[in-house]
Amino acid sequence: MNSRDISICEEKNFKEIFTQNSEIIRNFIFYKCGDIDQAEDLTQDAFIKLWDNCKKIPFAKAKSFVMKVAQNSFFNNVRHQKVVLEYTKNDSKSNCDLQSPEYILEEKEFFRKITTEYCRTS
Repeated sequence: MNSRDISICEEKNFKEIFTQNSEIIRNFIFYKCGDIDQAEDLTQDAFIKLWDNCKKIPFAKAKSFVMKVAQNSFFNNVRHQKVVLEYTKNDSKSNCDLQSPEYILEEKEFFRKITTEYCRTS
């Protein structure tokens, strides 16, 4: 049987793709973000998108589709975190005497982590 004839919409085929690729994709995203929970969530979301689009994606392209979806979701999260951080940073300048030293330290650590993760992805 030709791989073009194999449907991802069949449960056994979808399970095969998941079994063969989910750990690889999770580990790749974990390497990027350093957060196993985030890596598992992004991997799961990517496979949900594969299932939602199973009629549109050829079996042979399933792994690259899921990998690209997970990677793009990760990049979107990083961009979002940077926006949140920038907003918090700008907001904190106007309220700097209202913040505890612990909050300021956590904010600096969060910024360092985001910057480090972004550098790894670039």
